[in-house]
Amino acid sequence: MSDGGYGQPFVRASTGPYCFFNRTNVWDYASVNSLRGSRREDLALHPTVKPTGLVADAILDVTRHGDLVLDLFLGSGTTLMAAERTGRRFRGPDIDPAYVDVAIERWSARTGLEPCLEGPAS
Repeated sequence: MSDGGYGQPFVRASTGPYCFFNRTNVWDYASVNSLRGSRREDLALHPTVKPTGLVADAILDVTRHGDLVLDLFLGSGTTLMAAERTGRRFRGPDIDPAYVDVAIERWSARTGLEPCLEGPAS
């Protein structure tokens, strides 16, 4: 059994193109809402920020390396961060431009890369 560096322990149940894991239906992750240490800073980014490890585990369960992950509610960018961590491509809009800025800043700080616009702006 291993946590693969992403949080929840799992056992690989398939060696095919998708990775299926024998996982319980109760996932246990440190809550961002505990207001301890850096978690309080996470809540300053967005009121419902999720643990990146939780989202990364879900992405690993249902996608392959290089797949595209779509999150229609970008928020603070937790799914973006999880997609980056797991080697997936990502697209995600948000109705509030301020949250798009937060997500891009988080991604840039983690990767050390500068974002660039792909395709024509509309």
